[in-house]
Amino acid sequence: MKHEDYTIGWICALPIEAAAAYGVLDERHDTLLSSSTDSNNYTFGRVGQHNVVIACLPSGVMGKASAARVVERMLFTFSALRFALMVGTGGGVPSADHDVRLGDVVVGKPAWSYGGVVQYDYGKTVQDDRFVRTGSLNRPPDVLLTASANLEAKTLVDGHRILDYLSETIKKFPNLTKQFTSPGPDRDFLYNLEYDHPEEEPTCSKCKQCELVQREPRSTGEIVVHYGLIASADQVMKHGRTRERLRRELDLLCFETEAAGLMDAVPCLVIRGICNYSDSHKNYQWQPFAAAYAKELLGFISPTTLVGEKPAVQIIEGRSIPTNQETRMTSSVASQENVPPATSPGFEVDATFLLLKSLLPKDDMKLERFVRRPQHPGEGYAPQTPNVPQELLSESIEEDVNRILVQEEVHNKSFRSALTRVFGLGADKVQTTVETLRSSVILTRRFNNADTILQDLLTQDTRNWLKAESPSESRALSIWSSV
Repeated sequence: MKHEDYTIGWICALPIEAAAAYGVLDERHDTLLSSSTDSNNYTFGRVGQHNVVIACLPSGVMGKASAARVVERMLFTFSALRFALMVGTGGGVPSADHDVRLGDVVVGKPAWSYGGVVQYDYGKTVQDDRFVRTGSLNRPPDVLLTASANLEAKTLVDGHRILDYLSETIKKFPNLTKQFTSPGPDRDFLYNLEYDHPEEEPTCSKCKQCELVQREPRSTGEIVVHYGLIASADQVMKHGRTRERLRRELDLLCFETEAAGLMDAVPCLVIRGICNYSDSHKNYQWQPFAAAYAKELLGFISPTTLVGEKPAVQIIEGRSIPTNQETRMTSSVASQENVPPATSPGFEVDATFLLLKSLLPKDDMKLERFVRRPQHPGEGYAPQTPNVPQELLSESIEEDVNRILVQEEVHNKSFRSALTRVFGLGADKVQTTVETLRSSVILTRRFNNADTILQDLLTQDTRNWLKAESPSESRALSIWSSV
């Protein structure tokens, strides 16, 4: 097998979720080598007729920023991927309209003005102290929405095969019996949303039974698959009253913490197995059901259908990416030889986009705002689709920036301000086209040194959000001490 033989990416956040993914593989493949700049660890295999590559987030490094970095590295290494599945656990949002229970599966589906995933903590506070959500994340690609619709229809008639696949997995891997066996409805406890879990208690054994919500037993005892909106943010939802408030606002089915980092980074479908009720009560026994659903879903996608789909990197970048693995792994030094001349009218757009597209949220602001306009329109300057190879920038820049800088969105304003100064934007004097392009060449060459660009960013008002993660990060500390 070669890198370009893999067409589907599978992303997990936790080791138990990755174990579920490994368990449903029909065949395991030998490991392939990745480039020195790809720190992901991959598992390779086949599900039905599809070759799948599985990656898990780094241990203890959760959230949408971590998920985005993992998938960006995956796309760089596997140029033939058509889409990704984000498969794992989530917190359920039960209601009278949606009888969500532990062990059920929630699949992201477009609704209202949202694409299937809502970044519920992203927006602005306006007059009267109201919070207004802004922007929207991309919806899953049609090939996945069509497959999920067909599977939903089939399930209504014949039921699903989730439990069948889990039984097969247990037979193949007996060590997974405990984790992959349904605890049953007797272990499914939903408490009144006003009743909080006692902070000092590690389990719910001492929670008041009178606070349990009385629900009718399901006639079949089957796991149910729900389709609708999934809420995503860096914070874990563990509060019943907040859960209910957001449910009323958005008609949510599930909470999780990674999907917001993926929907604009790769064509993606989010699949979550419900392991708790997004409240303060503890439950860690319902883990593997989303993986079994994902396996069944892939059976509704024909390999010939994927042949007609654009590779994910072409969709995201808006340009063609070389599919030859050796070509894509050329060094940044060698790629500098292909730098377009300073008279190339679209060059500054390329340089700007390649840096900013992965560092700023897509729906936060238009990247075009960072592209200077000429003082004299007659000189023929016009923004063009980025066409400079990604290797033009140092392959390690994004890693360096993401490792050293604080990731929380509260710092985006300072980051934008710093980038504005680096590019000389917002100044009273507007440069001519020639000056703009000349400075773009200089800036682009400087991008090959992460230390240099970070020093430019570290003006007085941005130092407070620089962090060196450990004393061993000598480069981070050297940057810190030099400014």
